[in-house]
Amino acid sequence: MKIDLHLHSKNSDGVDTIAELIPKVAEAGIEVFALTDHDRADGWAKARELATELNLSFIPGMEITTEGRFTEKPFGIHLLAYLPNPELPELRQILEVNQSARHVRIQKFIKNLQTDYPELTYEYVLSLVLPGATLGRPSLATALSKMGVAPTPGEVFNMGILGKSGPYYVRNEAPDVLEVIRTVRQAGGVPVDRKST
Repeated sequence: MKIDLHLHSKNSDGVDTIAELIPKVAEAGIEVFALTDHDRADGWAKARELATELNLSFIPGMEITTEGRFTEKPFGIHLLAYLPNPELPELRQILEVNQSARHVRIQKFIKNLQTDYPELTYEYVLSLVLPGATLGRPSLATALSKMGVAPTPGEVFNMGILGKSGPYYVRNEAPDVLEVIRTVRQAGGVPVDRKST
């Protein structure tokens, strides 16, 4: 049995809409999958509907942006959460704050990048993603690629332009991972460190 518990759609930084993604899951012979878009659960209903049509097992999930504060210097941790109730007010607040923080971060990133790429604008980045999509560095990589900086978004990353040690980098502001783990459990979900999967 083939299982994939970490998939993204265009609702965050995937390349396919949910309607395009789920048939590809079936074509790949995957029988059980989780949709884990960044900081959101609004794709679950469509994913569940298509999974039922294609006789697949669907696990609702999300990848939550968090921060480890165990050391002197905080560091980002993307926490996978399976089966949480996204309507729990405490979880909903975390997701809304993260979505807002991602927009702020991208705007700061763009301001830094405009030093060398003045034609890059927030509006241009937004024009390349689905309305309301979760923004992240892949959104910037796509925009820079379309501007001709590199042939593909992957090659933009390979150039180090968006890397943590690069001159344009802006760190994520995110809630403490331990707080988020507690909230996911309170929401009936199962938290898993992304690197553990």
